[in-house]
Amino acid sequence: QPFIVGLMTQALTVEPRARVLEIGTGSGYQTTILSKVSRLVYTIERYRTLMKEAEGRFQKLGLTNVITKFGDGGEGWAEQAPFDRIMVTAAAEDDPKRLLSQLKPNGVLVAPVGKGPVQSLRRYAGDGKGGFRVEILCDVRFVPLLAGEQRLGVLLLRELWRTLSGQLRDDELVMVQESEDLAAVQALHLDQPAPLGQPQTGVARRRQVAAEGAQ
Repeated sequence: QPFIVGLMTQALTVEPRARVLEIGTGSGYQTTILSKVSRLVYTIERYRTLMKEAEGRFQKLGLTNVITKFGDGGEGWAEQAPFDRIMVTAAAEDDPKRLLSQLKPNGVLVAPVGKGPVQSLRRYAGDGKGGFRVEILCDVRFVPLLAGEQRLGVLLLRELWRTLSGQLRDDELVMVQESEDLAAVQALHLDQPAPLGQPQTGVARRRQVAAEGAQ
């Protein structure tokens, strides 16, 4: 949501010469915002399909200060640490200690923290002595921060659509193969048809067939 993107960016207090680590590239929207207010953005995504889509957008936008990595965001990017700022766009169950260890002494990390569908958005500000001042900003809803590298599949669909839309039933989960693009996932949303000229897929297609059979 644009409001949350703006809130998290403001809380990060990014400076023009800052090196920023982003955990969870996603569509690349937040990454693009960060690239406009910092010197370098290092961004990690655990879903290869999402990473490829985002890299295409960065190229079209002419962004030259974004460095991408396919991997486990929870591990951070030790080879490039320490960072001035770290933004986490998935919910950690507890304080993200591994990521906090990759901050500069006076760095700032913003992340949703907590279990369940609602988490607290927290701001960790380094005190220069190895400790952190923690501020709770507001309640938010994010998909969980998961370990490992994954293809875009059932797990993402379950967390994404159940968390953000609540409209996908268990019996409607569909495996999206690595070779498919995000249009197949988007077609699962009840309010979004397949792109013009392309056939319906997944849930949307099955419901279309069922509706035609009932006529």
